[in-house]
Amino acid sequence: MVVAMRGKAPETWQAAALSRRSATSTRDGSRLAVGWFVGVLVCVPLLVPRPAVGATDPCPRHLNDGTTGTALSPPIALTPASSSAQRIVNFGTSRATKVVKRLVFTADKLLPDSLNPQQLNFDALISRAGDTLESTDFPDPTFSEPRISQDRQSITFDVCLSPGSIPPGKYVGAVTRTSRH
Repeated sequence: MVVAMRGKAPETWQAAALSRRSATSTRDGSRLAVGWFVGVLVCVPLLVPRPAVGATDPCPRHLNDGTTGTALSPPIALTPASSSAQRIVNFGTSRATKVVKRLVFTADKLLPDSLNPQQLNFDALISRAGDTLESTDFPDPTFSEPRISQDRQSITFDVCLSPGSIPPGKYVGAVTRTSRH
């Protein structure tokens, strides 16, 4: 802001402009601070991550929670695809849930049309391995809804691993699939 004053020397103009500027800047500064504070209050809720509309738990299924049906006769063997047979998950120092994506099991014959994903069961046991370590089991994993392929020759699902407060170590185990058909 520049203020011109008649009859005054240019040095006085600068002093007047400076004093006027500092009074204005203090008032503008407080308005700016209040405006900034209100802006932060309005914007912070926008920055907090929220689940997407309709978003659900990526792994809602638990061990042995399949629905029942009639037994398959003869049974169908499920074999993990080579990319799914063994997966290594490193948590490092993080204890956040890790999702092991896209485990694929192939069937030795076509899965019957009467078999639905809700009839599929998961079973798993993951334990700490080591000759000098105390035995400890990893918390039960959870699973995504299984997806039966259109050709009915494979089943795909994800596994969620939540270590919680278990002690560090090398944990090994197996995930198996069965049906309650």
